[in-house]
Formats: sequence, structure tokens, C-alpha cells
Amino acid sequence: YTAGSTVRYTCRSGYTLSGRANLTCSSNGTWSYRRPSCVRVVHKCPVISAPTNGSIKPVISRPASVGTRVWFKCGSGYTRNGADDIICRRGGVWSASVPTCERVAVRCSRPDSVRYASFRPYSRSYAVSATVTYTCRSGYSLSGQSVLTCGADGEWSHDEPTCARVVVKCPAIGAPDNGSIRPTISQQANVGTRVLFTCNDGFRRNGSRDSRCQSNGRWSSSVPTCEPIQCAAPGNVDNGSFEPGTGPYGVSNTVTYTCSDNYVLEGQVVLTCLVSGEWSHDEPTCNPIQCAAPGNVDNGSFEPEQYPVNFVIWYTCDTGYTTADRKDAICRPDGTWSDDAPNCVAITCNRPDEIAFGSLTTAGDNFEIGETVTYICNDGHEIVGQDVLTCTNTGECLTTAGDNFEIGETVTYVCNDGYEIVGQDVLTCTVTGEWSHDEPTCTRIIQCATPDEPLNGGFSPNQPAYDITDVVTFTCADGFILNGQSQITCQDTGLWSDDEPICDGKIIQCATPDEPLNGGFSPNQPAYDITEVVTFTCADGFILNGQSQITCEDTGLWSDDEPTCDAITCNRPDEIAFGSLTTAGDNFEIGETVTYTCNDGYEIAGQDVLTCTVTGEWSHDEPTCTRIIQCATPDEPLNGGFSPNQLAYDITDVVTFTCADGFILNGQSQITCEDTGLWSDDEPTCDPITCNRPDEIAFGSLTTAGDNFEIGETVTYVCNDGYEIVGQDVLTCTVTGEWSHDEPTCTRIIQCATPDEPLNGGFSPNQPAYDITEVVTFTCADGFILNGQSQITCQDTGLWSDDEPICDAITCNRPDEIAFGSLTTAGERFEIDETVTYICNDGYEIVGQNVLTCTVTGEWSHDEPTCTRIIQCATPDEPLNGGFSPNQPAYDITEVVTFTCANGFILNGQSQITCEDTGLWSDDEPTCDAITCNRPDEIAFGSLTTAGESFEIGETVTYICNDGYEIVGQNVLTCTVTGEWSHDEPTCTRIIQCATPDEPLNGGFSPNQPAYDITEVVTFTCADGFILNGQSQITCEDTGVWSDDEPTCDPIQCATPGDVSNGSFEPDTGPYVVSNTVTYTCSGDYVLEGQAVLTCLVSGEWSHDEPQCVAITCNRPDEISYGSLTTAGNSFEIGETVTYVCNDGYEIVGQGVLTCTNTGEWSHDEPTCQRVIVPQCASRVSPANGAVSPVQASYDANSEVTFTCTTGYRLVGSSSSTCLSTGLWDTEVPSC
Repeated sequence: YTAGSTVRYTCRSGYTLSGRANLTCSSNGTWSYRRPSCVRVVHKCPVISAPTNGSIKPVISRPASVGTRVWFKCGSGYTRNGADDIICRRGGVWSASVPTCERVAVRCSRPDSVRYASFRPYSRSYAVSATVTYTCRSGYSLSGQSVLTCGADGEWSHDEPTCARVVVKCPAIGAPDNGSIRPTISQQANVGTRVLFTCNDGFRRNGSRDSRCQSNGRWSSSVPTCEPIQCAAPGNVDNGSFEPGTGPYGVSNTVTYTCSDNYVLEGQVVLTCLVSGEWSHDEPTCNPIQCAAPGNVDNGSFEPEQYPVNFVIWYTCDTGYTTADRKDAICRPDGTWSDDAPNCVAITCNRPDEIAFGSLTTAGDNFEIGETVTYICNDGHEIVGQDVLTCTNTGECLTTAGDNFEIGETVTYVCNDGYEIVGQDVLTCTVTGEWSHDEPTCTRIIQCATPDEPLNGGFSPNQPAYDITDVVTFTCADGFILNGQSQITCQDTGLWSDDEPICDGKIIQCATPDEPLNGGFSPNQPAYDITEVVTFTCADGFILNGQSQITCEDTGLWSDDEPTCDAITCNRPDEIAFGSLTTAGDNFEIGETVTYTCNDGYEIAGQDVLTCTVTGEWSHDEPTCTRIIQCATPDEPLNGGFSPNQLAYDITDVVTFTCADGFILNGQSQITCEDTGLWSDDEPTCDPITCNRPDEIAFGSLTTAGDNFEIGETVTYVCNDGYEIVGQDVLTCTVTGEWSHDEPTCTRIIQCATPDEPLNGGFSPNQPAYDITEVVTFTCADGFILNGQSQITCQDTGLWSDDEPICDAITCNRPDEIAFGSLTTAGERFEIDETVTYICNDGYEIVGQNVLTCTVTGEWSHDEPTCTRIIQCATPDEPLNGGFSPNQPAYDITEVVTFTCANGFILNGQSQITCEDTGLWSDDEPTCDAITCNRPDEIAFGSLTTAGESFEIGETVTYICNDGYEIVGQNVLTCTVTGEWSHDEPTCTRIIQCATPDEPLNGGFSPNQPAYDITEVVTFTCADGFILNGQSQITCEDTGVWSDDEPTCDPIQCATPGDVSNGSFEPDTGPYVVSNTVTYTCSGDYVLEGQAVLTCLVSGEWSHDEPQCVAITCNRPDEISYGSLTTAGNSFEIGETVTYVCNDGYEIVGQGVLTCTNTGEWSHDEPTCQRVIVPQCASRVSPANGAVSPVQASYDANSEVTFTCTTGYRLVGSSSSTCLSTGLWDTEVPSC
């Protein structure tokens, strides 16, 4: 800057100027003022205080710095409305206002715990009027108020009670008659004592198996009774009886079963009553006496295939066979048949008569069915009639109707019943006099014939014949009941599996059902028509086991067995940890109780006695057993004891240990029961009293081994050679653990031993021992000198007056060092005749003898020499990149040397130095340093990009400005030959921009860049589930500051959902943020209508409206074909019924009355209406060699059929038959 130039300083945003802003360059090359500085502007937030009924942390008593965060908390009974913390933002503004503390409903805090007690219910806090109840654990009694009530002031109505230990005992208890008790209790028993009862053989216990002494001083159960074991009356058997028929039946008693006539016993005849109260075997059965199946009949069969007494079987012979024997047999009471099976023999034809003028050409007298005989006439005669006769199954020889047929006439073959035609059944006489086809054959059809139709009944399907496995079903008309099998099957024998049933003419009704014990039914009447319903109920305290309603079915039987009324009982409640049930049994009647007890060291929490209620549930939940913090009885030390000795110890109780005589306590003599339930120390032990090994003695030793010695044991001392014992040499261990005497000592038998002879020397006199006051004299060999006393004397202690001397070799010590010189010989000691040599430093010369010799006296041959200075200055060092003159080997005192530097270097130091009278130069040699520039100054808001503190000529440095600043002046400076920079330092001027704003938690902004120009806009958004709190857009202003503070992203919350009648939702307390759900449930007989689960949406609304809890109802059941519902309405409450009826001509199948159950479903499926079958007549069978007309599967009442016979057959019987209204034909089928 030239003189008069002015510069102006400005500070960047957020800083303020300290000093003069304008500086002027003076004519003397200095600035008019010091350079100012920029000091950061500190924004602070105003003082805030705690909300009323709340507190603030930390306390803000003065304006707060940016970034300071404070937390708010509300006092007890108040809840915060607003943010729980706020922060001081840039610009000195708090992020949110101070919240308020609003009063909440008064609640009591949890009351204090009481030692040896528990309270219920257990919660963090309690509403006004809520109560808690304290109970003391077993063995403790309560003092004070057991029930505390939460008052309107948030305080409990009373102080907590206390529990004090009580000593409770139960009275003596004895064994039951015919039984025993273990253990025997002959006097009062402690709480927790448990006894077991057993009964003698042949007796059963009635009552509890055990009893425990309870904390109330009463036994948990009374003494049971031992009752004789008896067996229940054995079961009756159909068609039989037993004796004796009445009890009681004691152990080893027997009953004997017998069967009625025609019945045989199956099972054990004699049953014995066992000690278990059970019979030795199941009851036998009396089965009908039956005959064995009769043997197979050759060429015949029999039916039916059941063989009870008095039953008849019928024999039939196969086609082509006959019998002359009896064709039936009866099963006799002894199980044998009245007759043997018949003998079926083949049917044969006798030889036909001979004829006049002719003869039979066939030999034989008997011919089987189908065999033929031929007649021939004698010469001159011709045959008149059929010349070929065939043996038929009637045993007769027949001819066909007509013997000669004209051309065109036909003959027809038919097969017997049970056979079918194979071939052409119609043959025509042709012009050749031959028949148009060969004769057909008849093959047996294995089919079943149409069964007989029962009177007042029918069957289906009704057809002329039935193939094997076809089934026919029989039914009876109204008012008739089927007697026999309702279905029969066609078997591969061509016979039906059973006889046709019959329809008995009795009214089908159901008998009065059995009334359940402890219950009843309605209506109660002698008989019930089909479809009538009976409803069963039970007396109070009993529950129905089975169907509550049964229906009279068309079989005359009830739809279900009668139910029973079982006593309502409670199942055995669950066992509990660290405790047990003292009451035996798995089922308990109403009013019965069970009692829980806790194991030793545990106390009951909850109700210890539970009562079985009329609902079959227990009156309370199972209690729990909580550990009583007590200490267990400590272990008794062997050979010792402790007091007091008891089963358990309370906290702070102290136990004191002692040991028996001859034993000593090892450990603490007293231990204390701590609140952990553990003792303060381990139990001590009682160790036998022993004597420690006595001390060793000087000049002697113990001959006895061991470190510990029992009472009465001894140890013995002995002295070393030359010593004698003083005191007791044998010591005994006494009962005090001390030795009987002190240790002895060993006293020297006083003489002095021969002294050691010195190396390179000797002594005199030399003898084995020396008396007191004797003197020994030491001498050394030549070249050695005595080190020590030359004479020593034997003293009255037996020791010499001094140690023996030694003979050291004679040597010279190292001579002294000299100034300005040194010894060239190493070593500290030198032997006789060894030498050392001295030399002087450079510039010095020796004065005296420089070589010294060690003499026999240990002295050196001469004194040490000295070194005297030769005074001159040495040649100085030549500087690098320079020189000096004059340049010579040495310089006398006052001589001057001048230094110079090469081009590009500058002298650093004195250019001239002088040789002084000390032989030293007046100054150090100078150096020639390269000319360099110092590192230029740093600049505000910018920096140097070039490293280094010193720069050579021609080197450059470069300045750059910080982001948001631009360079003013020359940014590159060059080091010149003068060591100065080519230009002054530049300056950095602010480019006004805004910094990147802070990103909100759970949100973001765009665009996101390092800096923003004036007027640029940033837009903020929040993540799903969060809402923007503040301005969504901020603008970069010309101050480089944003137009607004950054917004925050607060969680979106949904309001608490609405309650529903007869229902609830979980969780029932908020807050509810996005994606949180609540689940609704309904109580009792209500069902949810609507959405059960509601989700908090990003809109702050719930996903659905609250559901409703509506009473469970049943929809109107479906209508049925051919019937209708007689009950109006579309919705029915639980327990309501609807009734179905069928149209005329139809009857109900299924349950006609349906009940709405608590599941919203009907008690049964809808019934169906089945057509009432009007009796019809079965198809009429054509007679053999005849026909019936019309032919159809069945016939209505009053229908008529007509019978005809084929040519050559005549009708035997009625030519017509009429179908009666009973479904039967008025006549039998005729024969042809």
C-alpha cells in the first residue's frame, strides 16, 4: 500500500469487529492503528424456570448458550403436558415452550413391606378406596390393622402392621382303630409335624392319608377310620343268578353263578372278594345253548344258519336229487339235533314198459335224468308215437305236445326256474324236414328268488330275481314293528342270508326312561309316541352327564341313553413350588376344602385353605410359597457343641460354639444369622490340643521328629560334640498345649580350636587345641604383607580374640592422573617391577619422569610428572560456501583471520576472529547460509497451500480462501534475491452464503448441499409416522442466515380409542403411535361385531371404527323340503328353541326341536321330512311254464294280475290275483 492508502476491515456473519475498522498507511510505512480482530457474537437463550408443581434440570439462572438442553419433570400427583426436554437453538430461541404440570387423580403409593408378612394385591400404586390386606406367614401373628384403605389424600388409613413369632403346637393325636400312626405323637407337636395313617390288612382307610400340624394349632385333617374292606354287590347276568344274592361281601367271601334253563355259563363260576375291594374275576355270561352246525348234506342244503334250542332247520335236495328221509331237525336243550341229515339220492327213471311188435333198443333198468331210451318196431310194423323217451327230473318219461310238425311250424323251449336258455329257444320246421337250429341247453342261473313280502309291510327293491350280493330292505306299515332282520343279502348259493321278517301289529312307543339319581325329567308319563322329547335336569350341586334331551325314535327306542347326574366336584388343584397339599384325593365335593402348607423355610402367600364351590371351581387361586429368610441349624463341630440349638434362626440371632476338654476352637466362637439367610462365618472346628515342636537349641538338636505332639508325648534334646546339656533334656506335652519344661541349653566344654593357616604365611605354635590365654603368632612369606592381627589369644569363651589374618601380595596403587595429560597404562594395582607411562595433550610438553616403576616397598620409583602448555591457535574451520585468510597451520597470539561467503550466501557470525593468549580464537567460526525468504503471514478466512517455514530464491507460495470467501490481491508470491517476497499477502473477502441446515430426526430436506446462495429454498419432509412441527420451507437470506429455524419431526399419535359396552381393549393406555394396535375382546355371552384389531394410521386416525359387543344369537335355521318352521323370527337368543313340522304324508327324520347354544350355533342340524310309504304289493312271479300280466316292479292296492300257462300246460289255482291295501296279494301264485 502507498502512503495515504486506506483499508477497511469487516467481520463475517456471527462475528463482531474489535478495534478500528479503517487503517491508513502512514508516510513512515506503518499503519495508523493496530489490526482489529473479529470476535464471535454469542447468542443466548433467555432464562426459563421450572413449571409449577414441577422441576427443571439443570436450573437456568442466567441466559443459556446455544445447544443447552434442559429436562422437565412433574411432581408426584402431576402429569406433564408438553415436551419433556427443550434445547437452546441458534438465534437464542428455545425449541419449545415450558410444559405445564397438570394434577392427576390421587393415588396411594405402594405401602411398605412388613417383615414376616406379605400383602395383596401388589401394585405400583392404588386408587382411592382401594385396600390392601396383610397376612403374616405361618408361625407369626399380626399386630395392628391388617386391612389398609387408600384415602382421598393419597395416604393409607393406618400404619403397616407388624408380625411377631408365635409358638403354636398341636395336641397329641392317636392311631385309628384297626390301624396305626407314624410317628407316634404322645405329646404336643410342633407346627409342620406330619403324621401318616395306615390301616391293618383287610381294612380300608376312610379319610386323609396324612395330617400336618398347622400354624393355627390344629391338625390339617382328623384321624381317619379303618373300615372293613368290602366288595360291591356283583353284577347281575341276563338269564342267570348268583348266590348268596345279598351282601355284605367281605374279603375272601365268594359268590357262585348259575344259568337258567337252555343257557350255558361262560366265564368264572366262583368269584372271590379280594383285599383290594375288587372281585377276583369279571362276572360270567349266560349264553343261549346252541346246537353245532349240522354236517354238510351231499347233493343238498339246509337253512337257516342259526341254531338256538327248539329251533328248526329245513333240508332240501339239489335239483335231480330226492330223499325219503325226514326233511327237518330240531335243536334240543342238550345241544343235539333231533334227527340226522337226510340222504339225497339222484332221481332215476325205471325202464319203460316193453311194447307189442317192438322192443327197446336201450339196455338197463334205471336211467338218469336226461338219458333216453329208443323204441323200434318189428319188421312190418311202424311206430306210432314218440320213439325216443327222455328221463326227466320228475322220474317220468314225457313226450312233447305233438310229435309231427309241418313245414313252418315252430316249437319253443323254456328252462326250469333257476335256469337260463343257451342257444335258440324257437325252432322252425324247414322244407328239408329238419329244424332250423340245434336244440338249446338250460344252464343254472345262480340268483335269489323274490322274497316273501311280510303282511303289513313291504320290501325294496322288488324284482323277479336278485343277483348275488343284492340287498333287500324290509319296512312295516305305520303301527307295525319289524320282527327279524331289516336287510337280507343274496348269497352265492342262490339263497337269502336270513328269513324274511314279519311285521307285528303293535303300536311303536318308547318306554318311560330311567330317572337319574339326583335328577329328574319331563314330561314323565307311562309311554311316549315317536318324536316325543324328554328333557332331563339335575338337582343343585349336580351336573348332567350325557344328552339333556332324548327323542323317541320310530324303532321304539330312545335316541340316546339316559344321562346321569354327577355330583359337581372340583379337580385336585395344582401343586405349588416349595409347598404341598395336605389333603389327599383327586376329586372334592362342594364345600370340601384343601389346605396348602409350605416347606420349612417358606411362608404362604395367598389363601392356604381353598373351598370347592358349586361351580366346580375353587374359591381362590393356588397360593405361593415365599422363602422365609432364616438361617438353618449350623453343623455341630466334632468334639464340641453350640448354643442355642434350634431348628431355625432369625436374622441377628447369635450362636456360640464351645469345645470339649482336650480340644481347642479353630475359627470364630460366635456367628450371626445375616439377612441373606446365611451365617456370618463358617462353623469353627474343635481341634485336639497339641504342643508345637519346641525350639531348636544352639550347639544341640531334637532327636524326635514331627511338628505337633499330642498330650503326654515327649521330645528329647542332645548337644553337639564338645558341648554339655544344661536343663531338662526330655520335655512332655501337657493338657495346656505347653511343654513341661523350657528348652535346655548346650554349654561348651571350653577350648579353642586350631586357627586357619593363611595362604603364603603360617603361625606358631601349631597344635590340636589351645587352652584359655594361649597366644598364636602369624607371619607371611617374602613379597607378602600381613593383613590383620599378627597375634590372637584363646579366650574363656573358647573363641580366639580376633579372626585369623591373611597374607596379601605387595602391590603399588595406580598413580595419580596429571593435568593436560594422561596415563597410557591401564589397571588399578601394579605388581613389583611393573611400569606406567605418562603423555601430555597436544600443545603441552612433559616436565619430570614420564615412566614410573613399582618397587618392593609398594611405592613408585618417581613422583608423577606435569604437562606445560605450548601457546598457539590452531587453524580455524573453513565455512561451507565460504573461506578465510590468511590460511596457515598455526597462529600466534593477536593474529586475525577474515571470513567471506560465495555469491548467494550470507555470512552468519563474526567476519573476523583473533588468536588470544589462551591459544583459543576470540569467536566461533561463522557460517555461510543460503539467502531465503521466511514463511509469509497466514491470512484471515484463508490459508497457504505451500508447506515449509523457509523458502529459497525463486520458490513460490500460494494462498487460497476458505469456502464462501474469494481472494483479493496476488495469490502467488515469489522469494526474491533480497530474501523478500515479490508481493504482500492477499486478503479473503466473504461470499455471502447459507450453511447446510440441520437435518431433523426422523426427517430430511432437499436439496442437500454444502452451501446455499441467497434466495435458495430448502424444503423439509418427515418420515412415515411423523409430522412436521415448524416451517416446511426456509429461505437463504442476504445475511447468510436462514429465514426460519429448522422444523422438527414429531411422532404422529392417535387419540385413545373409545370404550365398548360389555367389552374392553388392550393396551388401554397410550400413547398410541403409528403402527401401534389395540385389540378388542368381549365378555361373557357377547361376540365382537366389527374389527377386533385397530391400527394407528399415519393420518393420526384409527384404521377402523370401534367394534360393538353384541349378545350372541343364532340366525334363523334353514327351511326344509316338505316341512316348515313353526317358530317366527330371524334371530334367537341363547336357550331359545325352534320347532320343525313336516307336511301331511311326511314324517320328521332327525331332531324336530333345535336350541340356540352359547356358541351361536343350533344344538342339532336341521331335520329332513321323509315320505310316509304307502304299502304296495311286490312284483308277481310268473308260474313255471306260464306267465303273468301285466308285469311290473310293484303294484298299487286293488291292482289285478292274470296268470296264463304255455301250450301243453294247464293252470292249477286262481287265474287272477288282487293287491290288497296291506301290500299283500289275496292269492298265492298258481302252477301250470
